[in-house]
Amino acid sequence: MSATYEVAVDEMLDFLKAAWDTTGHDMQYPDKPDEKPKGREPYGRVKVRHVDGEQRTLSGATGSQTWGRERLITVQVFTPIGNSLSESYSLCKVVSDVYEGTCTPSNVWFRNIRINEVGNKGEWQQTNVIIDFTYDEIK
Repeated sequence: MSATYEVAVDEMLDFLKAAWDTTGHDMQYPDKPDEKPKGREPYGRVKVRHVDGEQRTLSGATGSQTWGRERLITVQVFTPIGNSLSESYSLCKVVSDVYEGTCTPSNVWFRNIRINEVGNKGEWQQTNVIIDFTYDEIK
């Protein structure tokens, strides 16, 4: 199955939204302005970035070519300083679990999921979940 940029990103973010909504915390998606939530509740921010793309096949009898798309999703998780890393790890695990060993209906595959402790930023502890993904677009 083939995916376009829009379809792939929508499916990836749908996976995240379904999982993150169970936490009851805010998530800032790419189409919304960055803003910190009111109070000292944990929150997340997701960024999708293009990394690489390549032509994977020559056109055959159908005239179609396969183009490989590779990207990176970064989900930044912010928890108030003083809550320890355990809360941050719990929220990051929600994110990593939704992507590990899965693919979307359009065959976006996820791999190399990792959690990176960034450290303190102001009054927030930042921990990132970084996910590599790949899919093909046939055109």
